[in-house]
Amino acid sequence: MSRVLFGQAHRLSVMVGIARGGKEFALSELADELGFEYLSSIQDPIRDLEASELISRIPKVANKVRFRKNKSYAWKWAEELASRYPEQ
Repeated sequence: MSRVLFGQAHRLSVMVGIARGGKEFALSELADELGFEYLSSIQDPIRDLEASELISRIPKVANKVRFRKNKSYAWKWAEELASRYPEQ
């Protein structure tokens, strides 16, 4: 469903991971939580979410790239989609 809606294989799972997490997150920790071995697997969705201002880059902590989740109904929508299509 992610590819159908967004043209990217992992954007929906990335959005759900962010939605279910705290207000801030480290990119490497998000990748680990989602089961991706390489950060490159989520770089395109992260870039687009940042460009759309759904997330904002914040200063690094312990040399880890970090982001803040911005307030949006998009997070609830992503969780709703994931519940409709659990195989995604």
